[in-house]
Amino acid sequence: MAMVGEGGDVTFQPSPDIMHGQKSIYGSWVTSLWRMEDLVEHLVRWGIHPDQLITHRFELKDADKAYELMASGQCGKVAVIYPD
Repeated sequence: MAMVGEGGDVTFQPSPDIMHGQKSIYGSWVTSLWRMEDLVEHLVRWGIHPDQLITHRFELKDADKAYELMASGQCGKVAVIYPD
């Protein structure tokens, strides 16, 4: 399980919900909101378009292929997208 971002609550029982199923939990926190606001202002000022930096897009069903490509180092930025 990967938890990305801020906010919200989660409740679970460690033994049956995690340990018995031998699950792992990973968390990722990128930066504070004021730093994100600063980043967005710079992107606009410098004319940088992050969507143009993405070299490969994969649907969620092909996430394994996306991770294989990322692990190979033969790509730029990879995005896993949800179908419309």
